[in-house]
Amino acid sequence: MPFLPGLISGVYGGGDNIVDIVPRLIVNSIDATIAAAEAGVGLANLLSYQSAPRIANGQLVEVLADHAPSPMPVSLLYDPGRAAMPAVRVFIEAMREQGRQGAWS
Repeated sequence: MPFLPGLISGVYGGGDNIVDIVPRLIVNSIDATIAAAEAGVGLANLLSYQSAPRIANGQLVEVLADHAPSPMPVSLLYDPGRAAMPAVRVFIEAMREQGRQGAWS
């Protein structure tokens, strides 16, 4: 399988099917990726928090849901001394709540 940085090649869906994806467009920002998908350029690989509002309002349509990757763990690292600061405590709790709700799956 050929590999170039930024291209996806691999086995999807847990089967023996190997898919080499050759993109029509390569971008280096999520805003450009979303804009291209909304303009109908092709498929975009987005995280749920990036796509959910656009799927809900009909700007994007989810495809290949059965082949989505497993959720990745997210870690929040912070200086314990700063955790006593009210703004930091609020941020930490907000991130924990988002994690419990599956915001990054």
